[in-house]
Amino acid sequence: MKKVSNSWINGIFKAWEMMFYFPIENVCSRFIDINKNKLRGIHVLCGFLFSAFIAGVVLMIFCRILSLLAGSVPGAIIGAFAVTLLWIWSDRGAAASAFANAISRKISGENFDGILDSLDCRPERLESGIASTLFAVMVLLKLVILYFVLVSHNYSMLLLVLLSGAFAQAFALNVFTGSGAPFGFDGRQDKKIFYILAIVLLLIAAGFNLPIALAFGGGSILWNYNVRENLVVLRGGKSDAAVTFYGECAALIALLIAFVYSAGSFAAR
Repeated sequence: MKKVSNSWINGIFKAWEMMFYFPIENVCSRFIDINKNKLRGIHVLCGFLFSAFIAGVVLMIFCRILSLLAGSVPGAIIGAFAVTLLWIWSDRGAAASAFANAISRKISGENFDGILDSLDCRPERLESGIASTLFAVMVLLKLVILYFVLVSHNYSMLLLVLLSGAFAQAFALNVFTGSGAPFGFDGRQDKKIFYILAIVLLLIAAGFNLPIALAFGGGSILWNYNVRENLVVLRGGKSDAAVTFYGECAALIALLIAFVYSAGSFAAR
């Protein structure tokens, strides 16, 4: 059987490898010629968006099936636990650890630029009791908010949250890299492709509901402006942990937007 070979598809595999620890290459390599070398930055950055979209669609279907089989409330409880555990396990707690460590060090009075430049995102390296407490609070917060999202049947919010986090990670990687490989835009045409893809996927995820799309899109724009302002000065530092931190922050902001919308729609019933 002739295998499919395409740089855009390989960009998805490269981005997936950076975002998640779920191994998909062993299955897909039977049908696709996977070669993650010599990819342009635009292939990988768009791969972040595609990977988040694929993962979000799978979670939406999974939670919808749970609701149909177990009922609205039991399905939402099971789904919230499942999605929260998958969220933590998908990157082995790296994003939540980076967030907890960064905030705990900021509480201790450290300069934020210095925090990002020396941040450790390994989950086994929670740096203090405050960081451990923040990690636990984040897990609980995700669990509660996801319950409200699922019990109100706003499954598309899962997709929007993942897209927001992926967009922030891709944006931060590009800021660190500058122009060219491995994660930078190579000219204006690459920027157009990336932003058009982001807008299209956002509109699809929002079900072409413009108020929802504007809420999540506006939140992403405001947050990524902050990313640019803070990360440009750190270029050349430990970008992997800082990028992970900013991606987690964006996902949490999107989760709060999802909570406000879901709580409002639930209360209106």
